[in-house]
Formats: sequence, C-alpha cells, structure tokens
Amino acid sequence: MTAVKSWARRPPDVANLFNPAFCTALLNRLAVGFQGDVKQGVPYPLAFVALPLLLHPGSVALLPPTARTKFHAWILDNPQVLFGFPERARALAPIVREAVSFGLRYEILGFGAEKSLVPLAPSELKRWEKNSYNKDLSKNAQTLGKLLAQVKDVPTIFALFGVRP
Repeated sequence: MTAVKSWARRPPDVANLFNPAFCTALLNRLAVGFQGDVKQGVPYPLAFVALPLLLHPGSVALLPPTARTKFHAWILDNPQVLFGFPERARALAPIVREAVSFGLRYEILGFGAEKSLVPLAPSELKRWEKNSYNKDLSKNAQTLGKLLAQVKDVPTIFALFGVRP
C-alpha cells in the first residue's frame, strides 16, 4: 500500500490538486448526486472509482451534461474513459482514503448504513461552489453520483472499469 507523502514532500501542483479538503468536497457532491435518486449514501468503495474519474481531465470532459444518460450507455459510448483507469485508481487510492478520513473528521462526510458515505455540511460547501471552476466540478460530481446510482451493484461498476474491489 502506498502511503500519502507528507505535505512538505509533495510537489505544489500535486498538493493543490489532491488536497484532502478539495477531494472531500468532490466526494460530498458525489454523495449528494447519488442520494438524489436512491435516498441512501454512496457505497464507500465507489469513492475509489469516482475520484479517479473526477480528477482526470480527459474523463471528466466526457461526462454527460445530465444524468438522463444511462451509465452503461455512457461507458459504451466513451471507452477512452477506461484506458489506464485501473492504474489511476490504484495510484489515487491513498488520496481517496485521505479525503474520506478528512471528510469524516471535519464532518463534511458521514458514514451511513452499510458503510456508505453521506453528505454533511451543505452550507459550508455553498461558499466553495461560488468559484466557477468549483461549481463546474461540483455539478460533474453530482452527475457522476446520479450515474453511479443507476447501477445497483458495486462489483458490476468495478468490473466495468477493470478494477477488482
């Protein structure tokens, strides 16, 4: 298991893009989108699929504008999303764990039934979304949450992305 480097040893670009507060905000918005349809938290393992998609410019650019698109159709229409995904997911796993830990500690995320992540602190994130870049990412995270909620089986999602849970 790869440990996350201390802040002093991280290159500034890496520290800025992968900082736990930023990644936690994305996971919070993902959980908001996921909850919209199924009224339950997003399964914890899906955080390891979501952040590698949301933090990869090529993948996030291919997200549909709304969640009316079916998840399977989106994957079939955009196979390039899958290229290199298992390696990205493995590389970002320590970042995901750090973001979840940060979110739980600062009550931006909570644990719901069956180890699902539930969104907390909506008012604090309203300020975060005032920035247009963050607002776009927030919308993308919510759309991805809605897409993932369409598939009821976490192992199926992992299989589609070529990742073992």
